[in-house]
Amino acid sequence: MNLKTWNLTSESEVKEWLKKHGISDVGKIAIDRAGNRLSVEIPSHSLEKFQQVVRKLTAQEQKFRELSQGLPFYPAALRPISTFSVNTNTASYTRARQAVMSGRQPNPEEIHAEDFINYFDYHYPSPRNGVFDIMTEAAANPFRPANVTMRIALQGKKLGPDRNTPSNYTVLLDASGSMALENHLGIAVKAVTKLVEKLNPHDSIRLIVCREKPVTIFGAKKIIPEVHQLRAFGKADIAAGIAAAYEAARQNLTKGAQNRIVLITDGIHSLPGHRYSAMIQMVKEGRAEGISTIVLGFGEGGDDTLLDAIAENGDGSYVFMDDAAEVEKLFSEHFEARFRPIAEDVKIQVEFNPETVREYRQIGYSRRQLSSEDFRDDKVNAGEVGSGQSVTALYELRLVSGCNPDAIAAIVRLRYKNLDNARIEERQFHIYAGDIKKDWNTATPQLQLALLAAEFAETLRYPDTPGIANPRGILNRLNILQRNPGGLSAQLPELTEFLKRCRQ
Repeated sequence: MNLKTWNLTSESEVKEWLKKHGISDVGKIAIDRAGNRLSVEIPSHSLEKFQQVVRKLTAQEQKFRELSQGLPFYPAALRPISTFSVNTNTASYTRARQAVMSGRQPNPEEIHAEDFINYFDYHYPSPRNGVFDIMTEAAANPFRPANVTMRIALQGKKLGPDRNTPSNYTVLLDASGSMALENHLGIAVKAVTKLVEKLNPHDSIRLIVCREKPVTIFGAKKIIPEVHQLRAFGKADIAAGIAAAYEAARQNLTKGAQNRIVLITDGIHSLPGHRYSAMIQMVKEGRAEGISTIVLGFGEGGDDTLLDAIAENGDGSYVFMDDAAEVEKLFSEHFEARFRPIAEDVKIQVEFNPETVREYRQIGYSRRQLSSEDFRDDKVNAGEVGSGQSVTALYELRLVSGCNPDAIAAIVRLRYKNLDNARIEERQFHIYAGDIKKDWNTATPQLQLALLAAEFAETLRYPDTPGIANPRGILNRLNILQRNPGGLSAQLPELTEFLKRCRQ
């Protein structure tokens, strides 16, 4: 196993990493720093699980070796169409920030550029009409000047006050012993309290406390005193808790209401394949019945991929809370965006003109890829967007030399289910070669910040890959942006501090 790639440089890090993958019983660990190799003695009863982990890692290491020549681009002549589901998760950013601020290197497997991009508020203008405004922009890339960065941004409409549409919440709260670490349970209790404070008269809530056996508490009046008496101890069977949560949500299911499960946990450790599949199937069936799931994560443990899959398949989102400030931000600034959807199955398709674009790659969204046929297949699930929420996606392009400025560079299509009328709507936009800005300094602050966030994510996910910007270069560009932030000044200090800590 390649130690450098996976940042495993000590015996304790190896043990913790194996534990995250569900392997806690290990023998002798040998680290060869000179040879950059790791050897682990595994007992026979854990061998099959370890072999699964090794196979996964081997495939990922092969991918990293392939990146030795730089990140791959697709030829537009052979593959002109790129289709993906939108993403509104931000968990990867806050998980990485927690790791860095704690003096640890983030796990490259858990870095997702789309989460970094969409963590920031770009202050896009609200639509005057319709569900979405879509904005496009392209400019020469400051780190690879021969290439172009293209931005596609959606801004959802803001819903007015609505005290008539009821919301039914089923909160599943992990109260296992690990939630005592770093006051995770205290932060979780604050989240539950904030949610109760947001309830309207027609809303309902029930709390399921998840330990070895789930315990249900009904009603806001009972929840508040009970939740403040909770203590974290023992183990939690999250799979059983999720089953109980869906059963409770079905019992309280109301047609025309927002029926949501809120999963609050510090992580689900690796499950056997059949339990993983059964859990995801349960989430999909709940979604089909009108039950969506939002995941609020805490701490360093557990399977980040599984939490993301629960949110994705549950028509919800995955938000990571590394401190009480993130809880406050969620319920004071982003509550409407996370809990009041305006559109479902939101898909974007980009068709590149090979006469203008020679090659392209999408930055992030690897987990959200769809086939071109999926775009108009309304049975295919895609992301949800909430009230006032925005989504940003980036592509990097290599243009055909001397292309006609009047030629179309790309056609952008947007398709979604409008929850106002349950109708499928589709819109289309063109980007012309002449629209591409040759000077990066003339790009909007929104494009500049989005690219800097994306480049930062890629330095963490693809270390030592040729062509990727380094933290020093990103910081320099961030300092330039701070001279003319265009309304984004409040967003920049945090990213600056994050980058500085990564350099230490």
